[in-house]
Amino acid sequence: MGKPLKDITGQKFGHLTVVSRAPSDADGRVRWNCVCSGGGPRCKGQTVALSRTLLSGGTKSCGCLAAKNVPPPSPGDMFGRWRLVRQEETIRGSRTWLCVCSCPEATEKIVKQDSLRSGLSTSCGCYNREQASARASARNEHTAFLSRLRSEARAHGAAVDF
Repeated sequence: MGKPLKDITGQKFGHLTVVSRAPSDADGRVRWNCVCSGGGPRCKGQTVALSRTLLSGGTKSCGCLAAKNVPPPSPGDMFGRWRLVRQEETIRGSRTWLCVCSCPEATEKIVKQDSLRSGLSTSCGCYNREQASARASARNEHTAFLSRLRSEARAHGAAVDF
């Protein structure tokens, strides 16, 4: 069983005040009904937020603060390893950008602005490949180390099981 639910009704997180518990989402995560006092031009006045994003400070408004405090991106801006080149056509209501990755391959790709801002897309895939390679290298070093330990233990007549 998980931890008991902490009631955060009445607590304030940024511009949000929790008013009641909302039904859990499809994954069983705890959600709360909140009233927003951000007052931005796009303020909806209320929202439903995940417990963990409220407690971590990841959610502070109904979205009105993000809408008024974030300047629109422009060519040359960097999002992770992507550098914006030019705005492209809107696809299904989402603004898109032609981006160039800063890796040696300088891969070009059209990426949705929402994916750039949210951090969903940060590179052409080069970063993930580098991380996978680093993990594989670490595994190989660990395996080689264990092999040396086993050999030394056998040489000294010790029984090793790891």
